Amino acid sequence: MISVALLAAFMVVVYFAAPAALPLFFQRMVGLVNAMLAMIAAMFAVREYARGYNRVRVPGLTRLHTASWVGSAVLIAVMVWWCSSYAPIQVASL
Repeated sequence: MISVALLAAFMVVVYFAAPAALPLFFQRMVGLVNAMLAMIAAMFAVREYARGYNRVRVPGLTRLHTASWVGSAVLIAVMVWWCSSYAPIQVASL
């Protein structure tokens, strides 16, 4: 629950208090922090609310930990969002 509150507070700050554009390095760092918070929130949500599906058996492979895969997918999706033109903070042009 704390991770969701931190993610929500971070997004409120990003949308309402952050500048419209940042240099590339700082924009990517803000995106990385956002992606990490989203990953942690997703992993805790899967571990808490989907306990029956925490490990999925895949034929031909071993058991897969659902929380890890969901966390990785969320991390990649948020980073792709931050690297796109739809990011809430744009890259400042020099």
